[in-house]
Amino acid sequence: MHYFWRRIEWEEHSWYLGDEDDILVYYLSEGLTVRKELRDQNAVMLLQGRSKELWRYYLSVWSDPDSTVPRPRRMLTDWWIAIIRRVENMPSSTKWDIICLLLDLNFEQQQAFEERFGHVIQRIREYGNDSGENALIVCSHESESNGVVVVFAYRDLSADERNRRAASLVDQAKNRHSASRVVVIGRDVARNSFPYDFLAFDDGLIH
Repeated sequence: MHYFWRRIEWEEHSWYLGDEDDILVYYLSEGLTVRKELRDQNAVMLLQGRSKELWRYYLSVWSDPDSTVPRPRRMLTDWWIAIIRRVENMPSSTKWDIICLLLDLNFEQQQAFEERFGHVIQRIREYGNDSGENALIVCSHESESNGVVVVFAYRDLSADERNRRAASLVDQAKNRHSASRVVVIGRDVARNSFPYDFLAFDDGLIH
């Protein structure tokens, strides 16, 4: 679902050299969001040859049904996969908007986000909620999702106080990035649960 959304946007806003398989491989590695330089400067993206990654898998399966060559898949960190799988099981129909927004971040952004958030968690664990940085706000490359992801660490907060702080982070994210959609992922450092303790989504609509 996310691929087809990004594929339409890609066709409308980018110039590229490559076939459909090349585009699919680029999606698996980069998420297919249209980088700012492609939108503003009509730069040509060279994708030719990326499809070899698919051919390797298809040829191996064709020649040997028991092949151990892994099936190509979207590059995601273990944490990101766990978040998405948990969101998939939510009863709310907004889960698809949340997942699409999460998938807008490529593998490199996920890794950097997770590493920085690890330092934030350690700070909150040692010094408490008001010891400095307690959240990270990240915006993917520009896309029609027009959203940002916020990760928020806390400890010993009531549900009301946690929600108040999450709402403040949503406002910060919207003001800083002119975003219309915000996902907030909360981790209670005292519980140390995985992949998250709290998730909120604001799409600017009244539900």
